[in-house]
Amino acid sequence: MADPVWVDSTVIGFIADGDTALEAELVALSAGGEKLMVPKVKEEVSLGNPFKKGSTMGPTAGSQARDEVIKRLNIQVDMNGDPDVRRQLFETQFKFKAPGKGTAVRAMEESDAIVLSEVAASAKARGVSNPRFLTGDQRLVNNADAKLWKVAILGRNSPPTPPGFTGGRLSPTADIPLNIGPSARGQANGSAMVAAFMVVDGLLNYLNSRFLADEVGEQVNSMGNSIRNWQISNPTDGALVAVNFARTELTPDPLGVMKNRMLIHPGNRLEGIDVFFAPTPEEAANLLRGQRSWVQGDVPDGPYQTVRTRTVFWVAPRIKEVLLTSPVGQWRVQVDRWTWIYEFSPQGNVTWTDIFNRDAGQGKWTIVGDQIKFEWSSKTIERWKFPLRPSNETGSCQMEAGKFTLKAVKL
Repeated sequence: MADPVWVDSTVIGFIADGDTALEAELVALSAGGEKLMVPKVKEEVSLGNPFKKGSTMGPTAGSQARDEVIKRLNIQVDMNGDPDVRRQLFETQFKFKAPGKGTAVRAMEESDAIVLSEVAASAKARGVSNPRFLTGDQRLVNNADAKLWKVAILGRNSPPTPPGFTGGRLSPTADIPLNIGPSARGQANGSAMVAAFMVVDGLLNYLNSRFLADEVGEQVNSMGNSIRNWQISNPTDGALVAVNFARTELTPDPLGVMKNRMLIHPGNRLEGIDVFFAPTPEEAANLLRGQRSWVQGDVPDGPYQTVRTRTVFWVAPRIKEVLLTSPVGQWRVQVDRWTWIYEFSPQGNVTWTDIFNRDAGQGKWTIVGDQIKFEWSSKTIERWKFPLRPSNETGSCQMEAGKFTLKAVKL
């Protein structure tokens, strides 16, 4: 039997979204061998990734589609590998001694380090000398630190298949009114009708049909890949895409053609694309309005002026989340480099357990206004936002080591 191929959560997510080209690539790559996913990948596929910035977690509508892919392609959960070897690989590869700074970590996601440690440990147990790991995350493929695990990290070779694309242009499904504020880059209206798309490929086809320059197409497609990767781990987030244009015209513009429009015009050149992730267009627009940027100015009293505009699009979340009014049950909590499991009881008690060293403790929780407040035996001050977002709860935690942002997901 051929050596197995280990699969990343991004691959399963893309295939579940209808990426038939990537599915065919996986089938060909694993011919004669098993298709495997390590426990960390299984967790990400089912619940999400708690270590990614802005991560959302929890069973979703997308979970069922991903589970169907796992069953159809017979992707097995790989429990091989000594847990001590996994831990040793993680501790020695992800963490290292930085001169004069103590312990530091590699320039990569902690979740990726866990996955690679599990793959390498399983490969050692199976006697596989060159383990192959297929991922849809090009950043991981290009990450120099990831090569320390001696795992062959393979990126896709096939172009992605747009979900639902049949050859015609995917058009916006709706126009939504949104206050995007004045453009930090120049003249743009404070509010606009923003074109909304159900999937990112609809936006890509819409934009690519309006630009012919290769360098523009590269930026547009790179933006699309970023949104896909984000929504795999954060399915309740949509993406507000701000496409920034500039054009040079005579001073003054006698017809005022460009100053009061939010459209793509002939003669526009692309200055850049900004993406803001949030569950709703309004929340994403708040991030956009808070953006600050610097641009090259025009020559004073010159014969030409640069007129800048911003066109904004919304890509809908893959699922919509229901907020909770009680924390009762288990939550996975991430604060800086620490990860705990909290167990909430209906009586207002809460226990915590460190997932690595199994240290444990207990405290009390109460709902006060728009927060959940905690009482611990230590001097730690902890607050969660309320009501609770089960896939991406946030808060603050002030300990002796400092004040940190807290992220939690319901298990």
